[in-house]
Amino acid sequence: MNIMALVIERNKIFREVDTLNRVDKLYLLSHLAKTLAKSEVKKYSLTNLKGLGKGLWTKDGIDNFISKERESWD
Repeated sequence: MNIMALVIERNKIFREVDTLNRVDKLYLLSHLAKTLAKSEVKKYSLTNLKGLGKGLWTKDGIDNFISKERESWD
């Protein structure tokens, strides 16, 4: 569906909503809020971080980092 068709469809929905009475509009608002709240919930786990950045530290990279860190202590 192209953008113009989406805009037309959205405006059609808005016109339909305008015909609803106050109670039905509140019910629709409640339903939309619940639907949106459910769709926005993302669950993350620390186990998803496992291996993240694994390629950042090579053997040489670690040795260089430790050497520089030790030199900064002096």
